[in-house]
Amino acid sequence: MAQATSVSSKKKPVIPRGNLNPEFVCRSDAAWKKELNAAGLGWRFSDNRLGKFISHSETLACVNSSLVAEGLAIRAAIEDAIDLQLGNVVFESDSLQLVAAIFEGSDIVELHGILADISILATSFDSISFRFVNRSLLPFEDGLAKQALRSLVTNPT
Repeated sequence: MAQATSVSSKKKPVIPRGNLNPEFVCRSDAAWKKELNAAGLGWRFSDNRLGKFISHSETLACVNSSLVAEGLAIRAAIEDAIDLQLGNVVFESDSLQLVAAIFEGSDIVELHGILADISILATSFDSISFRFVNRSLLPFEDGLAKQALRSLVTNPT
């Protein structure tokens, strides 16, 4: 069985505590192309009760690093969860640096605005937590992100 390292939001008072039995799990990933300063983002919500899922992807220009891309992916997923009116969600990412930054309220300059947005958006949930998972657990989300990035490369505007 794969192990996941959990990063709870207990240390940062702005983010509500997570529930041990969330209704939804959201896994997000990003693909970044340095030459284009562009990223593809992908995320999927899984309903733990019904076994159903909803997936989304998008492409963004002017993205300066893979870490920023990962941050933008989780922020977009959080915004989507709010739009879907999901109240009890665990967000999973394969970026340990990002999850640690959310947990610790890090001073990483390139993530400053994204982390501030995440803290504010997190107050919209009944229960929210963030967890690092191994990249091998995100093949679907990785595919969504890469497909979104490929669409930008093959269809530039």
